[in-house]
Amino acid sequence: MPCFVIQGDCLEILAVLFQQDADGRLFVAPWAAVSESPAVRGDLLEGPIRFGCHLMEVGVFCTVEAADLDPGCRLTIRGEGSPQDYCLLAHWRRMIMCQSGLSVSSESDG
Repeated sequence: MPCFVIQGDCLEILAVLFQQDADGRLFVAPWAAVSESPAVRGDLLEGPIRFGCHLMEVGVFCTVEAADLDPGCRLTIRGEGSPQDYCLLAHWRRMIMCQSGLSVSSESDG
């Protein structure tokens, strides 16, 4: 399961990384990851939220959860057993670093 630690204030990090669409769902770049149901950023600190990701022309689902490390924020991504789960680490790293401009201080895949 991919896990990323990003330095800074956790709520500010979540505000940079996750946007909200007109239906109330969270997203990281509209094509990259969208929550299955309406949510607010703080919900990520309360428990996992299910996201649909578009990987290799296939829809892949995963859950995302955040933890406030004070300072810092840990994002944990869990795949659901798809053959494309192995792509989740690179997919989320790209979204965190390229789409949002945030810096990852540490990461793991398992």
